[in-house]
Amino acid sequence: MSLGNRLEELRGSLSIGEFVQFFGIHKNTYSNYVKRQSFPDSRFILAVCRKFGVSPNWLLLGAGPKYLDDQPFNGNAREKEDILHLPLIETWVIGREGTILHDGVLDYMPVRRNWLEKTLPGFTDERLRMLLITRARKDHMVPTVQPGDLVLLDTQREGRDRPLEGEIYLVRLPDGERAFRRVTLAEVSDGWHVMLFPDNTTSHKLLHLHLSRGAELHRFLLGRMLWLFRQFCTG
Repeated sequence: MSLGNRLEELRGSLSIGEFVQFFGIHKNTYSNYVKRQSFPDSRFILAVCRKFGVSPNWLLLGAGPKYLDDQPFNGNAREKEDILHLPLIETWVIGREGTILHDGVLDYMPVRRNWLEKTLPGFTDERLRMLLITRARKDHMVPTVQPGDLVLLDTQREGRDRPLEGEIYLVRLPDGERAFRRVTLAEVSDGWHVMLFPDNTTSHKLLHLHLSRGAELHRFLLGRMLWLFRQFCTG
């Protein structure tokens, strides 16, 4: 299997346009890599390895374990990654098909795979790509979510098109601001009536949105909060 095949394996179901946005290259440049008409530079290779947590030896040569954290297990001699690295981001864009595309990874947060498998029924590698971590910046959801808390989000499109009643989502407000709110929606004759509830009712009000029937909910609901991580001690 060639380098191009391994890049395609990592790309998975992402479109080429979505994939290359992660690395700031043109689609034609990527296609040349896949077709072996040109060879990527070290910056691209390093960026791919960091994003997907794969070994440079595997990506370049097809040698050794695929993931940096792969460990052999006794009994069946198979290899499986134990520690996954989820991207910590604060800004992103929405792709043409509603996919969340982050445009700046601040760090990677280590999370145990077996914990995610127990937390998310039906967890798969494809589902893993829909998970990211971001930081709460506003006080809309105090005391539940404090400013500075790290939040694990599930950005899969299916869940954003069919939100769960009363769950906390990162939403895009009418003024373009992003904030965490509890979401309730009702289907009406000409579309959707969406109610965005803050937990901090002292400082923030309930918002009502009306979306036409052709509106795509996933463009307003950016991700469902699964977990939050909070620092209690500062020294």
